[in-house]
Order: sequence, then C-alpha cells, then structure tokens
Amino acid sequence: MATETPVRLPDLGTGVPAAKLIAWLKREGESVTIGDPIAELETDKTTVEIPAPATGVLTRILVPAGTEEVTLDALLAYIGEAGAPTAIVSSAPVFAPGPVSTSASPVSPPGAEVTPVDVGATTQLAAGPTPPASLFVQRMAEAAGLSLGHVSGSGAQGRVTRLDLEAAIGSGPRAARRPESSVSSASAPTSTMLAAAPPDLGPPQPLSALRRVTGERLTLAKQTIPHFYLRTECHMDHVAHARREFNARNEAHLSFTALVVRAAALALRDVPAANTWWLDGKVRACASVDVAVAVMTSAGLIAPVVRRADERSVAATAQELDALAARARAGKLLPDEYANGSCTVSNLGMYGVTGLYPIINPPQTCILGVGAVEERAIAKDGAVVAGLMMTATLSADHRAIDGAAGAEFLAAFKRRIEDPWRLAF
Repeated sequence: MATETPVRLPDLGTGVPAAKLIAWLKREGESVTIGDPIAELETDKTTVEIPAPATGVLTRILVPAGTEEVTLDALLAYIGEAGAPTAIVSSAPVFAPGPVSTSASPVSPPGAEVTPVDVGATTQLAAGPTPPASLFVQRMAEAAGLSLGHVSGSGAQGRVTRLDLEAAIGSGPRAARRPESSVSSASAPTSTMLAAAPPDLGPPQPLSALRRVTGERLTLAKQTIPHFYLRTECHMDHVAHARREFNARNEAHLSFTALVVRAAALALRDVPAANTWWLDGKVRACASVDVAVAVMTSAGLIAPVVRRADERSVAATAQELDALAARARAGKLLPDEYANGSCTVSNLGMYGVTGLYPIINPPQTCILGVGAVEERAIAKDGAVVAGLMMTATLSADHRAIDGAAGAEFLAAFKRRIEDPWRLAF
C-alpha cells in the first residue's frame, strides 16, 4: 500500500508558537501539486499560505478551517498518491483542534509578531500541573486571583484560552481563588467591569489577531518598560526644497517618511547605543541598522523592516518602503519582513498630527515619533519669519539608554534631517 505524506504547520518565525487555520484552499479528494498553496493561516501579523509538500491527492483533512491556536508542527492533513490505496506510516499524534470560530471569514486582513518577553511564571496557589496559556491569559488569571491549574483548557494540547478563563472567572470554585483581600479592586477582571457598563453601549467589536496581540503586547510594554521622552524641533526648509527638486526630476516619488527613515538610520549608525535590544536582562547591540516603520492596515498596526537602512540611498529607501507597505496592507508580508527590527519609526504627520509619544516595541530600546511638516513662525537673526518645522520625539528604555545617549541620538537625527547633503539622495 502507498504511504501518505503528512501536512504539518510550518515554522512561521521566531515568536510565533501558534496560528489560526482560516481556510482550506483544496478539498478532500482534490489533486494537488507540490508547492501549490493548500491552506491559509493567520498569525499575529499577517496571513500566510501552506504549500503542498508533495504531489498527489488531499486524502484527509484533520484540522477544520477556523481552528484557533494550531501549534507548530501540528498534523493538519495527509496527501496520498492519486488512485492508490494508502496506509499511514507516521506515528505522530493527530492535532486535537481547539474551539472553531463560527465567524471566520475566508480571508482575514493581516494579523503583527514580535519576540516574546519573559516575565516569569505566573504564581500558582494550588497543586497540580499548570496548563499552557498565553502571557495575556496568565496575566488575566493573576489579576483575577485564579490559579490556571483549576481551569480546563479547550485549546490545542490543553491550552487555556481567554474564553476558558472568562468562563472560569464567572463560575469557577471559590477555593481556586486568592483571598479577597489580596486582589486589588483596580485589577478586577474585564468581565466584572463590563457588567457595570452603561446599557446603551453597542455590541463588542471583533478584534483581528493583529489588533488583539498589539494591544496585549503594548500594554505589557507600557507597564514594564521605564519610558522616558525627549523632543526636538527640526527645521525642514532645506530638505523640503530638496524633496521637491528630486520629485520634479524623477519618476519616483519621495515621501517625508523615506527621508525620516534615512535620517534615523544614519543617526543609529552615529549613536550605536540607540541601536540595541533589551533581552534577558541585558543590553544587546544590534549587528545592523534595521529600521521598522509603523504601517496602519485594516487589521491594525504592523511594522515592516527596512534592512540595513543606513546603507541605502533615500531613493532606495523610498522604493523599499512602498513595496513593504503595499504587502502589509494586502496581508502578504513574510515573517522575515516584519521581525527583528532594531528601532522603529512612527510617522503620523500625514494625518495632521504635530507630535506623538509612541510606546516602545520590545525588545527594541527606542522608538522615534514624528509629526507633520508645517509652516510656523520662528525666530531667525532677530526677526520672526515663516519656516517649515517638524517635531520629533524619542521614547527610550531607561534600562538600556540614559538621557545623554538619547539626546545624542536625537541631535544626530536633527543634524541629518536638516541637511539634505547628509542624507545622500
């Protein structure tokens, strides 16, 4: 009898332990060719396709579309030889699917992924094995005073999901909870706070995987990273004039974002202390200048990375940004296109925002926020004149960057952005 080839969940990149199987592109009994996309997955940041590992017939689908939290290397299906009886030779356990979403659409917008932060294990107050759970669920259980050992997980391999925990919070045994005096009223579970909400609120809006994970991650970052902020005002007349001249003479269009990314990359090269990660309680210098750029999509915020941005011209940076942004909005970014940036740039100037104080994206140690280029009244040579100005704000992690290093980086950025000759068009 012919053997069958297993279809497994591939490695989706660092920090992506699971994904949602949103659709099968082939049905049982259909012919497939090696390399053909046969299923679609939604990760925290994007949508990816699973290619067929062999040519033949999709004989059996083991994990239905809509299954949440499919783990790495899980067995999804089998591909057999066309027209031949098959016998399974793999002894690997079949994936036990978690809850299936009833509202899954055939294709979801991109869902962002980032290196997980180790904050230690959640305190357990009762004996027994602790089931696997996401960091958000662990935090939620701790805030509610509930031991995960008393919660039955419905996810893959007994994983406790948010819905499992909310159900346990509402009906779980009192013995599983901490004493009431040890639970702060400020840390009451979300379900309790929603119960007291005004009656005229509309129904809860569904969250994409990207928006949900971004919210969890940035909440943790704001709570655990000692942010400090520095601001500078940049004179933009010279670089705005150079941009107009370039756009008039070339088919390629330069945005202010491309100029900002180029200036930030050169400033990171000038001040290596800002081009770092905080990882495992230590500062780690990044080997290259890889600038992530925040891009808004219909599913939420994602930050594709311009690799070795200090080695690119402004024109090359602009072309790369356009391509990355287009793939981000289409949900087609690959994991290595949004992972492992050394610093992030967030520009809201196109919305008329004059300044912002962004939240650091760990394990990075700083993020640069820039506002609109606008005409203001400025003092020059003893007179008040009109000039183009832009506010730039640095959010920095005080564990890794002190005030002087942050100021040095911001000064280097200001020097670069104010002088077009320093940017190398």
